[in-house]
Amino acid sequence: MGALLAAGLRVREWWPTHRFERAAAEPERAQAALLQALLRRNAETAFGREHGFGAIRTVAEYRRAVPLRDYEAFRPYVRRIVEGEAAVLTAEPVTAFATTSGTTAEPKLVPVTAAWLSRMAALVRLWMRGAQQDHPRLLRRASLTIVVAPAWVEVTCRGSTVKGHVRRRTSS
Repeated sequence: MGALLAAGLRVREWWPTHRFERAAAEPERAQAALLQALLRRNAETAFGREHGFGAIRTVAEYRRAVPLRDYEAFRPYVRRIVEGEAAVLTAEPVTAFATTSGTTAEPKLVPVTAAWLSRMAALVRLWMRGAQQDHPRLLRRASLTIVVAPAWVEVTCRGSTVKGHVRRRTSS
């Protein structure tokens, strides 16, 4: 079974691995292209309009338009999303919130979209392919996976409840 899984992983992840290696060979170019794609997709969000995403053409312009800030500066935007407003931080619908186990009384909610989940799954597959390539016997043996349970949180806002690690929007 392990050999079959390893072969499937190599075949399925050949093209994503090739794209990743190409991007890693020219990281500045790859990151600039990704930044432009994100700016275009999110230019009409509340955050994008406030920061002029539609007019930003360079990394330097982005740095001037979108200064570094802590989570508290984003909390009002996240609250708007929790309350049901669309296209606040991302044009794509927010399907869930990841939570942090920070030291503040109020949890930090990180908006999650379907595209983000898909990219995270792709990164895990890319990592698995690399691990299998570097350690060919990896998938031929039993493995132990440790998943740490998050701190339990519960927040209710306008009929939507955050419980545990991920919050899914409920109908109002």
